[in-house]
Amino acid sequence: GLVYAIPLSTLGLLWLATAAGPNAPDVAAAGALGNFLLRVGEWTTTSSASLFAIGSTLFSYLLLRGRMIPVPLAWLGLVGSALLVVALPLQLAEFLRGPVTQLMWIPVAVFELTLGPWLLIKGVRT
Repeated sequence: GLVYAIPLSTLGLLWLATAAGPNAPDVAAAGALGNFLLRVGEWTTTSSASLFAIGSTLFSYLLLRGRMIPVPLAWLGLVGSALLVVALPLQLAEFLRGPVTQLMWIPVAVFELTLGPWLLIKGVRT
């Protein structure tokens, strides 16, 4: 579902940009359709990111509960992912705008970039 919406909106924008001749939409219709297709791309990206955040929250919770990685690292993942679970729908509804929408990813980025090397070097506790 969500994966196919991004290429379709991109193809729609490509068609709209190259439409010419009698079958081309008028300026007002082209502007409205272009705006809609751009919004669909934003919605699908944010919806996909919300699903990622939910999965990351559950994954971090299981790592914390099993004490498989250091507790502070698991808490960083849990709190950062839970922040995204709350913030991404707010961004989709346009209650959050501007730089805060980029800054909210920092805790999860730190968690992900720390977890990968930790698992490669140390592994999990059994």
